[in-house]
Amino acid sequence: MNRQQPVFTYIVIFFLLAVILKLFGIISYNIGEIIGYVFIFYGLTLVYITMGMNKKLILFAGSSLFLAGIFLFTVNNFQLRDSSNLIFSAVILIPGISFLILFMDDFPRKSFLYLSAAFIIAGLLIAFISGSPSIISFFNSIFFVALKYWPVVIIIVGIILIIKRDG
Repeated sequence: MNRQQPVFTYIVIFFLLAVILKLFGIISYNIGEIIGYVFIFYGLTLVYITMGMNKKLILFAGSSLFLAGIFLFTVNNFQLRDSSNLIFSAVILIPGISFLILFMDDFPRKSFLYLSAAFIIAGLLIAFISGSPSIISFFNSIFFVALKYWPVVIIIVGIILIIKRDG
């Protein structure tokens, strides 16, 4: 927990500073967006700190926070037809992806993979049934996001590999 303390302190400072700047009209982010950024940063930090350390609960919480932050970021920055339909499917998808992260941390535990698959399939089915995205628009969106952001993914993977190799 000692390694997490400075990060938590920086997050609190960031959050308070962002709220103060918003109150004075210097920035125009809403509170949900600021919380989304905090979740992304803290969740990513928890995942990085606990990956490979056999701290499953913290790893699960970190990946869930990160994904919740991504959800808040998406809802606050993109025009969605009805974001309320996405909430329930996101609540199902987030644990599914978090279980997938647990499986990637501990390959012999196939139960994490099975739980992940069940949650992800259920979340996608709920999203498609509720009509939030159609299957075609879903795969088109994934294709265009992958096409646009593939350099970012490569850079992040490269940084992680360099840090893991040097550390």
